[in-house]
Amino acid sequence: MQEREAWMAGEDRLDVRVRPLAKPWMWVMALLCVLLACVASAQTAPAPVDGPKLKVSVFDPAGAATPVEVGQLSPSAFREVPAGPVEMHGDAGEVHWLRVDVDLPPLADDDARWVLWFERSRVDRLAVHWIEGGTPTATLPADFFAPRANQETHAGGYGFTVPRSVSGPTTLYVEATGQGRFSLSPRIRTESEVGALDRHAVVVFTAVYTGLTLLLLIGLGMYIALRDRLYIYYLFYLGTLFVYLLAHNGHLYALPWIGKWGHWRTLGLYAFANVFAAASVALARGFAGLPKSASSLDRLLVLFPAIPSTLVLVCLFNPVDLTGSIQVATTIVSLAAILLAAFATAMAWRYKRHLAFPMLVMWLLLFVAASVRALDAYGAVASTGWTQYGYQVMAALTALMMGFALSDRIIEFRLQRDRARLAKDQVDASLRLERERRKFIESLAELRTASIGDQEWLAFRRLLESLRQLVPQHSSAVALHAFQGNDLLLCEPNGARDDYQTLLATRGGALKGISRSQLPMQLRIDAPVASGGAPQELLQFAVLPLPLTAPAWGVLLIERRGWQTFERDELVLANEFVQKATQAVEAAANDRALRRSAEFDALTGAFNRRTVNSRLEACFKNSLTRNAPLAVLFVDLDHLKEINDKHGHAAGDSGLRMLAETLSRHCQKGGEYGRFGGDEFVVMLPDMDPEQAKKWAEAMRADATSQDLTFPSGKLRLSVSVGVASRRAEDDTAQQLVERADQALYEAKRLGRDRVHVAPGYGAVRLVGT
Repeated sequence: MQEREAWMAGEDRLDVRVRPLAKPWMWVMALLCVLLACVASAQTAPAPVDGPKLKVSVFDPAGAATPVEVGQLSPSAFREVPAGPVEMHGDAGEVHWLRVDVDLPPLADDDARWVLWFERSRVDRLAVHWIEGGTPTATLPADFFAPRANQETHAGGYGFTVPRSVSGPTTLYVEATGQGRFSLSPRIRTESEVGALDRHAVVVFTAVYTGLTLLLLIGLGMYIALRDRLYIYYLFYLGTLFVYLLAHNGHLYALPWIGKWGHWRTLGLYAFANVFAAASVALARGFAGLPKSASSLDRLLVLFPAIPSTLVLVCLFNPVDLTGSIQVATTIVSLAAILLAAFATAMAWRYKRHLAFPMLVMWLLLFVAASVRALDAYGAVASTGWTQYGYQVMAALTALMMGFALSDRIIEFRLQRDRARLAKDQVDASLRLERERRKFIESLAELRTASIGDQEWLAFRRLLESLRQLVPQHSSAVALHAFQGNDLLLCEPNGARDDYQTLLATRGGALKGISRSQLPMQLRIDAPVASGGAPQELLQFAVLPLPLTAPAWGVLLIERRGWQTFERDELVLANEFVQKATQAVEAAANDRALRRSAEFDALTGAFNRRTVNSRLEACFKNSLTRNAPLAVLFVDLDHLKEINDKHGHAAGDSGLRMLAETLSRHCQKGGEYGRFGGDEFVVMLPDMDPEQAKKWAEAMRADATSQDLTFPSGKLRLSVSVGVASRRAEDDTAQQLVERADQALYEAKRLGRDRVHVAPGYGAVRLVGT
């Protein structure tokens, strides 16, 4: 049960801690598995049978030589080279000749032929010649940068088919022209072996190109979704890598329109390589996100792309004579770019950048593969499939690893978005709370102007309405007992009143105890079984005591259904509103008492003299404005001093209170009264002419004199004298009216007391007032 409560209490909280997808060593193991898979794939390539042995020799003529001239040379004119790749280098347009001596045995299959096979290399022209029947014969020449549509295309190299009529000891002459350094690796294969090599190359290249295309689409989608600048660097890296691999493998030039890039030939390849170097540095810099403490390295990463960009511009001018120098510069820049990327990633790993370690491993492996490829181009290592294409695989794996890193970045972005959404929700909740709090406080300010009987009801009704907006609930109620002498039950909604009355009847003792403890708590009870036999429902109540003085007590009840418990913050909020509502009620009561003490006479409850003067001025101004009659009465309790002397001051006070109660009863239909001082009261009767005022005074006097006061010394019947004055047209101030009423009272006393006397001239005033 406690575990379920804890789970329910925390179900709306969001854990925004970033958890890495895997440990760095796990990424390294995954990369090693991928590499092993690539090696295994390479091992599954069809292995050639033991074919004829080749004897390769080179002839470098000082000038151009025709196939016929080369065919007439003696074998001693050629320089024999060891088996393996034959390195070529020279100026543009220089022709290189290879003499290939081979003993071609007849093939068992009548349809099979021998093929002279070369690994794909950057040649401007590659053709094979042989002497058949004393006549020189040649194949269609191959061009790496301008493949012919009518020529048989091979995915991984060049294949020149030898006719079946050529067999036995045979000499083949290979004509090659190219820019910069390139290598040729002649081999004799059967047509079936060449077909298997082509199929294998198609699978490898298709996998690489398809993978890069998918990464490009995914990266584009992620950029559209996240608008993160790092994805631009990633797309730049993928795009340049894709185009560079297409160009380096010769497949780019077979595409329509794009193949026109072959105009730049080898220099175009170097331009692609330099663009890829700049993209690698930009991607590494964006991924590393180096802090200000590594500003020197970051500045270097920013400035470095200017070097390969300059080489690209140089290549676009197509300076054929500088091909060798540009090749060296491109090799150095490419390796330097990978080293810079690795160094930036190492710094990112130092600063705890997520997934920096596996990316560092990938950059280092790519550097090794690129170095081996550069050494292969210069003939420093034996040429194999891995030396030729290993760096392409590593570049693609680096892109894949970066995709993993960016996918983890997506999770970080999602968590950041969740943090932002949580922060926004918290801000919105805070604003909503402050708005409701301000609205609630402003509504409590209305208590000062509310009538005495409505203040408590209004305060706690506002409390229920405000909490219903802030605390999720099924219903709520405020229950008060003996509060200012009354019991009160308010419910929200009102239809829940019967349920709360039942709750108070069954759990009233417990609620009273909670109220006395002044500790908010939660209470669980089972709802009554429904008439249809439905299962009982668990009711959860938050009980918040109202800070009342005994014997009064009260609680705020908030109901939820089922397992929905109340959070501590909700209880604190509800308790805050309870305190404010109770304080507002007490402040209104204190204000009412203070106002009563300032405006009313403490003995009789009538207006005191200061309030009487204020009300007189207000009534007089209203009478002038409306040109309406106004009567003022001075009422005096006769013989107050004698009553005090004979019966005591308590008797005199009782007489004053009795007279005040009488005036209060007669003023209910219109009029105000107050104690002017001692035994004198002032009555203000708006809209009454003198005769009406006299009748009112006679009725009041008769009522007052008809009451007896009983004391231990005996019964006492009081008498009252009244002076009446009415506003005249020439009156400028209320004081003139008061003086005439006071003079009329004096005349009533002089004439014998217990009578009503009207100030002279009231008839004329009546005419004016009509």
